[in-house]
Amino acid sequence: MKGAGVAVAALAAETLSAQPAFAGVDGDVVLGASNSETTPTAIINTAPATDAFRAFSATTGTAIFGSSPTGIGVHGKSGGTDNPGTRGQNTGGGPGVSGDSVHGNGVIGTSTNFTGVIGTSSSTGNGVSGQSQGGAGVGGGSTNGSGVFGSSINSNGVSGLSVNGEGMVGVGPVSGVHGTCAISSGIGVIAENLSGGMALLVSGPAAFSRSGTVVIPSGSKSAVVPAAALSAASLVLALMQNVAGGVAVKAAVPDPANSKFTVFLNKAPASPATATVAWFIVN
Repeated sequence: MKGAGVAVAALAAETLSAQPAFAGVDGDVVLGASNSETTPTAIINTAPATDAFRAFSATTGTAIFGSSPTGIGVHGKSGGTDNPGTRGQNTGGGPGVSGDSVHGNGVIGTSTNFTGVIGTSSSTGNGVSGQSQGGAGVGGGSTNGSGVFGSSINSNGVSGLSVNGEGMVGVGPVSGVHGTCAISSGIGVIAENLSGGMALLVSGPAAFSRSGTVVIPSGSKSAVVPAAALSAASLVLALMQNVAGGVAVKAAVPDPANSKFTVFLNKAPASPATATVAWFIVN
């Protein structure tokens, strides 16, 4: 009788395991089949710091797939300050998060009060990288702020590189490119050619704030011109701009300690003539 009891129990277990559970009948979700519902299905895990739901793909398939005809395919949400709403991780060489679209943006990030998209790299890779076959690899736009902003602690804030074209191009109604430096020992803009060619090519008029003219009246052989930020390395170039009876520039002597320089003539212009001298400071 004991053997018969065991056989009956085994048969009952086999029968129960062979009966599928249908969603909507007993509330179970059927694996390997479509399950229709009209209200959300929630899985809540009350244990701290543990996953509420896990899905694994043993091959190259997608572990979790979300699809919607017009709504959001997958929505992730978090109320914390340290954890993201959605996180993608790749332990191999592929991307952690990938987005693609036929006619819209592949990836878009928005924020009400902070940065829409942040990219970081813990090694020598790019924090953010963009590539395009015909358009801009990375495009940035803003109504009142910077369209693209780059910063670095020890290297370049923004770098541009091209194989056959310009490495970086700036276009604007005020200035195409504006370089500034906040310390006196720094340089606002550096032009450098590492192969011995031209470092700077200017097409069009060039204006320099450390240049101008001074008029020396008749009877005077010199004129003092105020000039800030002169140094021992400063060079003052001076040239007559008019003909005044053999009058010529004899010398232009900088005085860095008193922030000025003096233009000396070989002789004073005879009345009523004056001498107009153009000057230009280098260094």
